[in-house]
Amino acid sequence: MREIRERVRRKRVQGMLPAQGELPSAAAASFPTPTAGRIASACAEIGRKPPAPDTLRGRAGALAIGFLQRLLFWYTVQLAKFGQAVHSTFLDYAGALQHLEALAEANRAELVKFNDRISALAAVQEQTQYRSAEAERRAAAAEQQLHERGHEIKSALRQILEAKAAGGEQRGSRPNSVGIGQDHAERGLPPFDEEQLQTMADEARARVEALYCNFEDSFRGSHEDIRERLRVYLPYVHEVVAGQAEAAVLDVGCGRGEWLELLRDEGIRARGIDSNATVVRRCRERGLDVEVDDCLRHFAVTPDASLDVVTAFHLVEHLPWGAFLTLLDDIARVLRPGGVFILETPNPENVLVGANNFYADPTHVKPTPASTTRFMMEARGFCRVEVLFLNPYPEAMRVEGDSELCRRFNQFFYGAQDYAAIGHKA
Repeated sequence: MREIRERVRRKRVQGMLPAQGELPSAAAASFPTPTAGRIASACAEIGRKPPAPDTLRGRAGALAIGFLQRLLFWYTVQLAKFGQAVHSTFLDYAGALQHLEALAEANRAELVKFNDRISALAAVQEQTQYRSAEAERRAAAAEQQLHERGHEIKSALRQILEAKAAGGEQRGSRPNSVGIGQDHAERGLPPFDEEQLQTMADEARARVEALYCNFEDSFRGSHEDIRERLRVYLPYVHEVVAGQAEAAVLDVGCGRGEWLELLRDEGIRARGIDSNATVVRRCRERGLDVEVDDCLRHFAVTPDASLDVVTAFHLVEHLPWGAFLTLLDDIARVLRPGGVFILETPNPENVLVGANNFYADPTHVKPTPASTTRFMMEARGFCRVEVLFLNPYPEAMRVEGDSELCRRFNQFFYGAQDYAAIGHKA
């Protein structure tokens, strides 16, 4: 009997049996489910003597049970091991289920965020489509109104000229400002016809165009300075036209032709259009391929996917908002896949430009911030839109100092005077 007791003691010391009054596993106490507790309690009862009443029979029974317990210790050890294995396996599965539940909860939270993002994007898309439709409607209405006003102006001009022709010489007036000669009424001449009115309008237009050319020569900068500024765009053009024998490059609003000359020197054939007949004539005198045309009218008859590169330097600031949107749509249509559109315009983030220099040109409509131009190009189908801030004021004009105030002042007053927006056709 003493030997059996010693064996049981050694087994408990080695951990093969639970200590009396202990659960088979300490983890069972921390497991929150009742099932784990029931398994642990059942395992703890293996090999434990039942309580004995304090009587002679009870004490005798307890001695007999203890004797049998020592004889069956090998069996109780196996039962205890089995109970521990069952309990441990249950805890493992329960832990795995808790982990899966946590992952499922995290996935549900991410799904809610994803649905919120989809709803927000759908709302932005709907708002963008509404604004685009509204802008197109306003542009169409403005174009119709402009067309009607043109007829009204022409009719009013006819009436004024006829009235002056009928009564100007009787009041001793000299020939009027649009080249009208002697009094038509006194000379017995008929009223002005459409051709005469058009001739007078063309003459007036030619004088205005010549004046604007002189204005650009004074304010735009020298021919060589503009050529050097435009060199920054050559890599974008070379990237598109590389390997092409006959690339199609169009400069819209080519002006004095500095960009066309630069492309010609690079071996790139390009042509230009401009509504100013005076600058077109000067460009042709230098051997450039330029024609007189309005940009919107020109693109209206340009086939789809027929151009590789379209450039427009200091053009869009002369256009109303609706015409600018129409221009973007037309250029996106006529560009071939992989083609590029480059525009340059004054930078209104520069205070001196946005508040003063921009309005030195009386033909400017309004400045457009770079963020707005970029958004509109992306909204009209251009991809990989890149913005370059260019042509800062000379260093000599900047305020000296390394403070944050000096840095910001120089940025907003003497920073980039122009910016470029470069968009690609997918």
